[in-house]
Amino acid sequence: MVEDDGIGLRLIGRIRSDWKNRHLVILFASQEGTETSLRSLELGASDYLNIPFDDKELHLRLQTHL
Repeated sequence: MVEDDGIGLRLIGRIRSDWKNRHLVILFASQEGTETSLRSLELGASDYLNIPFDDKELHLRLQTHL
């Protein structure tokens, strides 16, 4: 989750900084707007969903990544 203080963005950077780390990173954020979603994707997030999100959309996005 992306927090207002940017902790979620820092977490993505830490996860992706280790080249051995191949975890799927999907951010769920209550912040709307393209700035946060673009920054999250630039830092290596696998995907980004705004809260509230549709269960079917989450399921389809997970299927795409797996």
